[in-house]
Amino acid sequence: MSYSSNKIIAKNTMTLYLRMFLTMIVGLYTSRVVLATLGVEDFGIYSVVGGIVSMLSFINAAMSLSTSRFLTFEIGRGDVCRTQKVFSTAFEIHIAVSLLILFLAETVGLWFVVNKLVISEDRMIAAMWVYQCSILSMIVSVTQVPYNAVIISHEKMNVYAYVELLNVLLKLLVVYFLLIGKADRLILYAVLQLCVSIFIALIYRIYSKIKYEECRIIWMYDKHIIKPMLGFTVWSILGNVSYIGLTQGVNILLNLFFGPVVNSARAIAVQVQTTLNSFWTNFLTAINPQIIKSYASNEVSRLHELVSMGSLYAFFLMLIFTVPVISETPYLLKLWLNNVPDYTVVFVRLALLLSLIDCISEPLVNAIKATGVIKIYQIVVSIILLSILPISYILFKHNYPPFYVYIINIVISILCLFVRVYFVNNIIGISMNYFMLNVIMKAFIIGGLSFTIAYILKLFFQPSGFLFTFIFCIFLFFITVCLIFFLGLKKKERKMVYFYSNKFFTKD
Repeated sequence: MSYSSNKIIAKNTMTLYLRMFLTMIVGLYTSRVVLATLGVEDFGIYSVVGGIVSMLSFINAAMSLSTSRFLTFEIGRGDVCRTQKVFSTAFEIHIAVSLLILFLAETVGLWFVVNKLVISEDRMIAAMWVYQCSILSMIVSVTQVPYNAVIISHEKMNVYAYVELLNVLLKLLVVYFLLIGKADRLILYAVLQLCVSIFIALIYRIYSKIKYEECRIIWMYDKHIIKPMLGFTVWSILGNVSYIGLTQGVNILLNLFFGPVVNSARAIAVQVQTTLNSFWTNFLTAINPQIIKSYASNEVSRLHELVSMGSLYAFFLMLIFTVPVISETPYLLKLWLNNVPDYTVVFVRLALLLSLIDCISEPLVNAIKATGVIKIYQIVVSIILLSILPISYILFKHNYPPFYVYIINIVISILCLFVRVYFVNNIIGISMNYFMLNVIMKAFIIGGLSFTIAYILKLFFQPSGFLFTFIFCIFLFFITVCLIFFLGLKKKERKMVYFYSNKFFTKD
């Protein structure tokens, strides 16, 4: 089972990476064009106004996690009838959640946008269009969650990849219409983005209904299914509220204290962070169903292996791209964007350092949630994470610069990492000493060496111009890969790399 499961993980990871590279290239291009076309102020307005709706989606995010966990668990047990009941229950709950989000968005959220956000009067109508389109897009996304969860739970990443590639191509089309459109470009952009989200959702639904029997909805009420799902959701909401505090809550604070231009800098940093995060999130998307299925089938040693391997490999995947990007952030941003807002460089660098910590934590979080025993964990971690908002508010009131929000975030994320290691030790029995020594310490040493070498080389060579910078980044990439290969991998893992490399290059 282990060998077969590893092949599935590898195949799904490669499929997701093929999708990711095209998504990354198109995403970077479209962000550049959208920023240049909308302007810094409108780009910031789109980010913060759309973020208000994202804040209201924390209920949906919690339910999404619950749906994915319970569907994958039942698929791991091989119970088709119960899987269909879980899907139907999840869909009914998501209908209710979408109505709740609609109510909150059109009352509390609307009041906040009109009365609290810093938006000039002449752009308020356009901001309202963005807001209403974001609400509709969120409702589509909410009711879509069970269908996406089924595809991922069945580990059909090729379908997920193909549809997302279509999504990318449609977003290119959006940019084209944005360039030639005669209407208000902020309004046009919001409407077109809504149309894309509706079209993609329809494709997922049609495929799921045709392919999977459990997607045929049975309108029912089963308290033995809905009770544990809602229980899991309630405690997951705490985690999602804290996540909102780390994302949209911070975005609002930056808007209130520094205005839309700083929101644009943060939006660009988030774009870069999200792009590089895809190098490890795609890997963990492939590995997470195996974590849940290993727990469901009581394969303890396999579960421990997947969690430890997932944390370390996710860090390595992030590190090899983060080192050159952090080293050459000013030049790369200038090359990418014609107009780089203030604080963008420091935001990007700190955001990528934050991701290096978070990618180690993610498999630990997935393992805890696979067990369903999340009450105490969510309470403790949520309290720690939510502390970023009052601390940031106090610092901003005392005239600290906006990048301090990232410094606070990094410190809190390190603390949360150690808290998660403690909970994983207690819940599924992974040794704290083993994880600290073989994952965290190894990551710290290799990461520290990589950044130190990059800093020393930059002092000596001081790259300038496109060609020199490109060669320098490639050089840093290969140095980091070599450090990972010789210091980060075990002997049997290096032999496996040799074997597959030789098999690939000697293939007829």
